[in-house]
Amino acid sequence: MAWDLTLGGPSDDQLSALAITDEGDYVLGGTSSSWAGADKTTTNGGYWVIKLTPGTLSSPLSEESFQELSVYPNPSKRDFHVALPDIKPGTEPLELVLYNALGQQVLRQQVKPTELQAGVVLPAATLGRGAYYVQLQVQGKVFTKKVILN
Repeated sequence: MAWDLTLGGPSDDQLSALAITDEGDYVLGGTSSSWAGADKTTTNGGYWVIKLTPGTLSSPLSEESFQELSVYPNPSKRDFHVALPDIKPGTEPLELVLYNALGQQVLRQQVKPTELQAGVVLPAATLGRGAYYVQLQVQGKVFTKKVILN
């Protein structure tokens, strides 16, 4: 089985404990130095515990589909595109979120699968230069790609 679930923030999140419950669920624990954003609600540092049921270990996006998630042009001097050509129609809700390097949300946009198949344009005219993180949220699962604006 390929791991197809991403949790945590864009910095260092370290797993230090794993246990399987009598019900077959997984309990994970560790530390984080990521900033708030994505699945993380607090700022710098902290400990975390996550319980995963067998149903949370699958995604409407296969590992191969996620590899097709593209952000282009990257680096970019202007607006950029986010595309996922192999997403299944009817996979809803979909949400694209853009965070700056400080973990602050700078854009949130609802998109339809058909729009994502063709490529969604994210405006960059009001954004400064630097690193940004594009997150695709699909049915509670979060995938992140980095984009550089020059």
